[in-house]
Amino acid sequence: MEILKKLSSAISWLYKSSIRQILILTCICSLTLYPINAIPQPRLSSDLLANIVVALTKYLKWKEKDYKDNITICTLGSDGVGDAINRIASSQGQNITVKNQPDISALSKCMIVYISITEEGNADEILWRTKSKQILSVSAIQGFKEMGGIVQIVQDYNKVYFRFNVKSARNSQIVIDSDLLNMSTE
Repeated sequence: MEILKKLSSAISWLYKSSIRQILILTCICSLTLYPINAIPQPRLSSDLLANIVVALTKYLKWKEKDYKDNITICTLGSDGVGDAINRIASSQGQNITVKNQPDISALSKCMIVYISITEEGNADEILWRTKSKQILSVSAIQGFKEMGGIVQIVQDYNKVYFRFNVKSARNSQIVIDSDLLNMSTE
């Protein structure tokens, strides 16, 4: 009963935004499927990562790019996030174009670049190519924010949260909604 009270209060607090709804579902699923102490530190699922990337589009503004008609998301890596973004965006009727594993030299055509953990060895070069361009970089790579990435998705067992590099966002002329920034751990 105590768990239900805590869960109920957490749900009412988190209910205020789309991203919070995603986090609620993730927490509920993880709490109901396994005892917390029995859960090893798993990788984030491609569907969860894709939902986060799609939800981020609602909280961003690019200063000079015309993005009302279409948002281009490029995915680098082999974790299936690009296919999941396609599926989610089309089911929600969002006008999002996904380019899976584009040539690194073609990243300037992207508005969002999702970098998979499988690309950790190439992250510095990818971030160098997107630096100070109007491209939002997103990844779950450990230390991504410190590398210069804009949004780092962090998992701590049954919690998923964000770390934002506001300086990199400003340099890229991307405005992140204050509601989203308030969800940051730092």
